[in-house]
Amino acid sequence: MLANPDFDNIIPNAVSWLLEFEDENDFVNREIGLDESGNIIAKMPFKKNYGFWIDTDMKYYDFIKRFECEFISQNFFTSKWAELN
Repeated sequence: MLANPDFDNIIPNAVSWLLEFEDENDFVNREIGLDESGNIIAKMPFKKNYGFWIDTDMKYYDFIKRFECEFISQNFFTSKWAELN
């Protein structure tokens, strides 16, 4: 069984991710994958999709140490989350 049946074939097309954390000591709570044009192509967990980054043991500080990050507001994340049904 696939962890993300609706998105597994799309995940390789994600060039950036919006990630939501509860706080700086926590793991990824929700995630949104964006294509090279900035279009939302995946959101997880959603329906029967578990998540791509959720399935790691990386916490907030792990991400900011390993990847180039841009901080966004909770309102921005929530509005993007609502775009893909």
